[in-house]
Parts: sequence; C-alpha cells; structure tokens
Amino acid sequence: MLTWVDDDGFDSLPSTGVLDALQGWERLIGVAAVEQARAVRAFAARIIAERGPERGTLLLDEEITEELALALRVSSAAAGAMVRFADGLGILGSTGDALASGSLGLSHARVLVDVLTSDDPLLDDAVRGRLEGLLVHYATTSPVTAGQLRRRAQRLLLTMDPDGAAGRREKACLRRYVSCRPDEHGMAWLSAYLPAQDARACYETLDRHARATIGAEPDDDRGLGARRADALVDRLLTGRLDGNAPETGRAARDVRIDVTVPITVLAGESDAPGLLDGHGPIDAHLARELAFAEDATWRRLLTEPMSGTVLDVGTTRYRPPAGLDRYVRLRDQTCRWPGCTVPAQQCDLDHTVAYPDGPTSEDNLVALCRRHHRLKTFAGFTTEQQGDGRWQVSTPTGRVIATGPPDLGPEEAPAA
Repeated sequence: MLTWVDDDGFDSLPSTGVLDALQGWERLIGVAAVEQARAVRAFAARIIAERGPERGTLLLDEEITEELALALRVSSAAAGAMVRFADGLGILGSTGDALASGSLGLSHARVLVDVLTSDDPLLDDAVRGRLEGLLVHYATTSPVTAGQLRRRAQRLLLTMDPDGAAGRREKACLRRYVSCRPDEHGMAWLSAYLPAQDARACYETLDRHARATIGAEPDDDRGLGARRADALVDRLLTGRLDGNAPETGRAARDVRIDVTVPITVLAGESDAPGLLDGHGPIDAHLARELAFAEDATWRRLLTEPMSGTVLDVGTTRYRPPAGLDRYVRLRDQTCRWPGCTVPAQQCDLDHTVAYPDGPTSEDNLVALCRRHHRLKTFAGFTTEQQGDGRWQVSTPTGRVIATGPPDLGPEEAPAA
C-alpha cells in the first residue's frame, strides 16, 4: 500500500504540475548520466596513458573497472556496465546528444548502447549510423518503453545487417551460463542464459508437467508458478519430472553443500542465523533442519574451533593443508575484495605477503577470486592483513578500503 504524504515543494501544484516536475527530474538524471559517462571516459584515458600499452588490455580494463567499483561502492559487474555505457555514448553521438537534451530517457539510451555497440561482431560504421538515426527518432517521437525500443532495434538490426546476425548469435551462444543469486527469506534465484529455442523448450516442458498435476491432489493449493518450480527441482535433483511438492532436504547425492551453524543454535539455545554455502544467511529453523537432515548431501560445520586443526604451517609449504584451507574459506565466506560475492569455495587462497616471504597461515591467507587475485598480483593493487581476519586493499590511485570477515556468531539487536 502506498502512503501519500504531501511535500512542501509539491502540495501547491496540481497533479499535472507534479508530473511535469517528475519529467524534469528524469531529464536531469539523463544529463547527469552523460556527464558521468564523460568522467568515466576521462578517467579511463588517464589510466591508459599513465600505464602504457605494456600493461595489457585485460589488466587495464580490470584496473579501471575496479578503481570505479571501489570509489563508488558498487560491484565489479556494475562498474563494468558503467564503463561499457560510457564507451557506448562515446561512439553514439546522437544518442548522447538526445540524452543530454532530455528528449531521450536513460533506460532508452542504455538499450541503444547495448544493441548498437556490440562487438560480436562490430557493426559497420555506416550501418550503425543509419540504425542510430532511425532508433533515436523513433524513441524521441513515439511514446515507447525501453522494452519496445529494444524489440524495434533488434528487428532493424536483423534487417539491416543480416550477415552479422549469425556471428552475433554464435558468440552469444558461447556465453551461455547458469547462475544462482541469493535472495531474502531463505530463497534464491536460479537463472540460465540459453539459446532461445532451448529456453522455450525447457519452459514448455516444465509448464506441461506443472499443468498435469493440477487436480491430482485435492489439498494441493500450489499456484502454477510454484508447480513449475517444483517440476524443475524434481528433474534436476532426482532425475524425475513429476512436479510434486518439494521434500525437506531433497538434493542430488553427488552434491555436497556446507551449512555453517553456531553450536548454540543446534542446541536450541539460540536463534542466530546460520550460513548456507554460496548463498548467505539463513534462518535458524532452516539451519537446524539442514544440519540434522539424514541426507548426506548437507555437511554440518560448526563455528567453534575444532581441536587439532592446523592453522599455521609457516614457510614449509606453499599449499595450505586441508584443515587450514577449510578454515580460511569458512572464515571469509566470499572473495574478500570489497563488494565481491564470489563464494570462497570458488576462490584462490592468496598469500597476502607472497610466499615464501610470508607464511602459509590463517593470518596471511585470504580468499580471492581469480580476477581479483590477478589484479593484486599484476596491476598495482596492494593488500594488507590487519589481524583477526581484517584485511585492506590499496588501489594504484591511492584509495584504501578495509574489510572484516563475516560475523558467524549471533547478532545483537542495534541499540535503540
């Protein structure tokens, strides 16, 4: 439910006046986006000039992206999208002009940059110019949404550059992937980027099986969306496709997932959150449920120190022993680079002080994803351990950002 509160700046205006003000703010957002893009291009040009070509394109791109991510407190992916948008506006002059003038919306400009500046393969400059002119005119003279503009752009692109269509499709197919993104309330998003025909076939299969379960059980009040989701889980985790409601703890036998639970939660003395590997916090009830599940898929890991775990082997070996490896990954949970969420199980264990000058110990090891490990090693970013799992990174431009390990213990409510 919306709660309407009069604001001193708007309560004297008629409804049309408020809408006019909203449109004005939208235009101002576009102007700010153009200026921000100009700043991004200027920063990138300066870094490239200072580092020189010997740094290599990949490392230069990653250094620029990470400097922006750390300065703006956004993810690497968000910073990368900002760089691509800035580069695109640098190519699409008419789009940038229309955005700066307020005649084109920011979401519409993002569509044009996305469609017209793809390098899979590069569009011919003449084709791109004609496409841009047609699409900017369409977007600024018709009441179309960004989604409608994207569909028009895709149709025109296929019509005007049919020879490049197959190449773009083949390269896009090489980028197919599946991802899992945590959400609230013990839920997550499982997404797949697939060839269109495969995606539709998968969806239609799930839909058909979901609809077939309607009416089979008189007390089954699941919606159609939930039935499709359950059919997906059935197929992936049991090898069947029956669309039944999910069972507690059901999972494939060849998959092992860590559930980190404070020992006081297992004893029923606390309702502190647990941690599901690769996901994040889960409520105490679900943590206990998974920890005590008979299914061997779930591996219970307590957060109190285990006797006999080796946490320091000095400089006698580079690779940490299994106990130390597990300890550091459980402590860090994700890549320790500020803003990075790659699960620690998928990361390298990096010696903050390079081996053998630095020991293979819990206070000289952190989890770093391959991208951020490469930046720390080759691109002028430096890191420092500060004790108790605290860690900081210094960028080539002089910024210092400190992080601490995730708190695996009970959280106290903030003071009123």
